[in-house]
Amino acid sequence: MFKHGLDRRAASYTWTSGVLFYYCWAVVYLIGDSLRLCAGAAVCLSAAAIGLLFEIAGLPGRSRAPALAIVYISLVGLLNCSRNAVGSRVVLQANALAMRIPELLSRLEKPVELIASPSLPTFMETVIPTLQKLLV
Repeated sequence: MFKHGLDRRAASYTWTSGVLFYYCWAVVYLIGDSLRLCAGAAVCLSAAAIGLLFEIAGLPGRSRAPALAIVYISLVGLLNCSRNAVGSRVVLQANALAMRIPELLSRLEKPVELIASPSLPTFMETVIPTLQKLLV
């Protein structure tokens, strides 16, 4: 037990959940477009599944099993199609990054060129004429 009555396990759980939240936030920030696409596909598929299951519930007893099989196969097929669409996009982005890696590495190796800047007036050179105008 810590000072002030804090439990060590509770503090450990709090820090762990905070770190996990931070990592999840970073992942969402980095690959947010792909996650939004997957989430949209999952919402559409679950809405379709719920609607179809309500329709199937109204069917007579013997036709439920084939109807459930058809719904299951169609949902798995739709999920595979959406996975292929997202997967192809990820592959394209990975290939584009792989092509740019030599360029990025060459940029890191080059020394930074200093830009010659015109001499800026010092603080006193700016303030003294302004004060003289105000006082005169």
